[in-house]
Amino acid sequence: MNIYAIRIENDETVVVAAANPQEALERAGLPGCLLLALEGPAEGRGASLQERYKVVELNHLHLRLRCKPNGDLDLYDADQPTYESLFDLHPRAKLPAMK
Repeated sequence: MNIYAIRIENDETVVVAAANPQEALERAGLPGCLLLALEGPAEGRGASLQERYKVVELNHLHLRLRCKPNGDLDLYDADQPTYESLFDLHPRAKLPAMK
């Protein structure tokens, strides 16, 4: 199994373990045929699929989650390589300074 990060519509990222990018899309709740569209030429007006979705294989993942007082689980921290990999998916996001 490999680890894939999938940017969905520029505001959400899903991280899944899968055998390949198609399976990663399916595990993220997206149709596997989307991968064919992503690899093909951009067509039509508006944001292209390449701008809206992106699938990358992660070769490193280190996340720290923290439970809030109300019981919600949030991402608390990640190491530098993980931040860089995930923030590369979101071109408008600014990489926070690491401690």
